[in-house]
Amino acid sequence: MKKSIVYTIIIFSFFSFIGCSDFLEEENKGGIGNEVFYSTVSGYNTLKTATYAQLRELYKGTPILELDGTDLYLKGYGVNSNYADYNFEANASAVMDLYKRCYVGIQYANAGLHFIDLPPLTEADKTVTEAELRFLRAFYHFLLLEQMGGIVINTEYTDVVRLNVPRSTLQESYQFIISEMETVLPNLKTASQAAAGQVNQDVANHYLAKVYLTRGWDLVANADFTTAITYADKVITSKGGITQSFANVWDPTKENNQEFIFSVQFSNATGAIGNAQNDGNSQYSLFASYSGGSTGTTILRKQTAQGYLPVHAVYMNFTPNDNRLQTTVMPFLLNNYHNYYTKSTWAAEKVRMYFPRLYTENVTFTQADYDAWKAQLTAQGLTPDSKIYMFPITNNQAHYLSQVYGQIQGVTNKDERLPVVRKFDDLQNAAGTTQSRTAGMRDVVLARLAETYFLKAEAQIALVLYTDASNTVQVIINRPGNKIDAAGADLPNRLVGKTDKTSALEAYLVEASLEQFGEFNGRWQLLRRTGMLRYMLAKYNTDYAGKTEAQIAAERYNLRPIPEDAITLNDGLTEADQNPGF
Repeated sequence: MKKSIVYTIIIFSFFSFIGCSDFLEEENKGGIGNEVFYSTVSGYNTLKTATYAQLRELYKGTPILELDGTDLYLKGYGVNSNYADYNFEANASAVMDLYKRCYVGIQYANAGLHFIDLPPLTEADKTVTEAELRFLRAFYHFLLLEQMGGIVINTEYTDVVRLNVPRSTLQESYQFIISEMETVLPNLKTASQAAAGQVNQDVANHYLAKVYLTRGWDLVANADFTTAITYADKVITSKGGITQSFANVWDPTKENNQEFIFSVQFSNATGAIGNAQNDGNSQYSLFASYSGGSTGTTILRKQTAQGYLPVHAVYMNFTPNDNRLQTTVMPFLLNNYHNYYTKSTWAAEKVRMYFPRLYTENVTFTQADYDAWKAQLTAQGLTPDSKIYMFPITNNQAHYLSQVYGQIQGVTNKDERLPVVRKFDDLQNAAGTTQSRTAGMRDVVLARLAETYFLKAEAQIALVLYTDASNTVQVIINRPGNKIDAAGADLPNRLVGKTDKTSALEAYLVEASLEQFGEFNGRWQLLRRTGMLRYMLAKYNTDYAGKTEAQIAAERYNLRPIPEDAITLNDGLTEADQNPGF
């Protein structure tokens, strides 16, 4: 799985160490050799920067293999459903994209490690740089392992195309990743010393917890679960526990806050990103039905896509007193979308869509309901548009996404029928996000403290420590500001009282979905490693309605395929190396 297509594409298209590459053309316009160019600190730093920048290539678009075919997201309207239906082959573009992009990052890291003795770095800088590059190299390998199992391990920089590299076993692959991360951990900066987005000791401890946890499930190794808890506790201690409200964590003006551990950095203040209009990330545009176009300067609607619509259970699992729903979704849509964040404009703004969350079974609405919902908006200092549309979300799953929600207004359009997810809204480039679905300049958060707690709880479930797992998740539930009414009903902890692994994992997955909806931290990988993918699809995702867990038990639900081109070009791989089902 390693350097087959990797070296064909990476060597020739990205580095092309045996000739002229786009990278060298951009950074080395004088045509000097690698040894000369990388002997300067500025020249060498292009390698380190490139290793980090490859994360943008992985996460600026939609991480299809993390989101499609999971329990949280529907296929949507007018989108390709091959991945959601598991109806794809080993030459699928999303599989190839992941494979290529990870190995590009790996090869950048290998080049940085190969040339590290050339520039006049201080011993301290050299030590830290080596640690960061080795961690990132292991991280890229881990992303592949999570999806594809045993991998081809690439630790060698070369200017000769190698096309005979065998696949390592799953056990060997884990051992390499863990060894690399543990070896460099002491040499990384602490979180307080590191810059935003820089690999540091909290990052390494968090991902060591995740790697050990994943290996524990895959190789049935209970000792790994205990080790995962140890590493998670190191992060929790370093961070000082959960101290912020959910709203503060996801406030678009408070990037790189205390709870964030590892983020892919985007900013329209830096020339390296490119055209802010369309060269950012797309996370803000996902998880909603189309919300309409922007016209002139009076109607500026955030661009949204039709895919990855939240399953009905996402809304239903937020209880009435759970304030996280208000941060996750936009409760109403203004004609100028981003004016929501400037409350002083509300009185003059017009509300065109309202999505009241109802806790009833009612699916027949009257004019009285319509008038009551308009009164709710007016009470908040808002002005309903002359033709405002109401799309209430009720407990009745059978009518979720149904046009019955527009029955009072006679709405037949499939657009604009669900709340827009606002959790990832970008105010840096608000104007750009009203014109494009790829203009986000907000950082993409890959790891944060709440996930560290969830990793710990998952390990405790694996060790049959259900009460301990419940107590760990309770810390997240009890975060400041989670209750709309501080004196009102407590938020439920679904792990309380669980006495078997399946029900405990189900409860854990539901709790994680409320806290982490839409985040790019690997929902598919989580379902895969816990063995809960089929169970959760059958129970929660209406795209699989009518199917039992046994009916979706095809082998291809176990792992993603190795790209067919990788097997064809690498003499060290054969069709026997392909994952089952492909």
